[in-house]
Amino acid sequence: MTRPVLVLVLVAGLAGAAPLAAQSTAELLGQCAAGEHAACLPAAERVARGDQVSQDQDRAEQLLRGACASGYPAACTRLGLWFSRGVLRSQDLDEAARLYRKGCDDGDGEGCLRLGDAYAAGSGVFPSVEAALPRWRRACQLHAARGCFLLGDRYERGDGVWTDYAQAAALYASGCEGNDATSCFRLAGLYERGEGVPQDREKAFALYNKACTLGNRAVCREVAPGTPRR
Repeated sequence: MTRPVLVLVLVAGLAGAAPLAAQSTAELLGQCAAGEHAACLPAAERVARGDQVSQDQDRAEQLLRGACASGYPAACTRLGLWFSRGVLRSQDLDEAARLYRKGCDDGDGEGCLRLGDAYAAGSGVFPSVEAALPRWRRACQLHAARGCFLLGDRYERGDGVWTDYAQAAALYASGCEGNDATSCFRLAGLYERGEGVPQDREKAFALYNKACTLGNRAVCREVAPGTPRR
């Protein structure tokens, strides 16, 4: 008889919890210390910039490292991004790539995306398109929509892989579903030209409009929403 009551109490507690962004730094730090790893990211951000707490970049780093080591892969990726940008101290691309790999291996799509980008650019790792491609594919599978676009672009252009418009279209479709504006734009082009998909100008127009709505200003200038494309 006690179990349903416990469940109701837990649900009520969750329903009453304020969004992380609305909580104080002290509340976030308390949750992070209690093992609520999602709170560690905003807590670390605030500690790093001294928001409602003394600025302490070493402490901010340890908050993310602790969450990363405890199995919260987004923390690994966030810390990697900090190292790549020199947020905490001087830039360390090797450490950034190592943390991206950890995040990716543990299931963070953004980590896979960043690791793929690192391989493509030779940033902290030996440059290798062959190594970048599977990381972008994994990013796409983990709903990091930009990874779908980057891999689709390679298939459309035949860069590092055989040209495959159908594969490009499928990847762009996944990216567009994840609200990546460039994926929608490129998929629209394939439908307009009938490459890899049946030619369908109405669908192309709808995709151009979605790309515009999502912030692709170039297509907004070419296609005014609500005006059929000829």
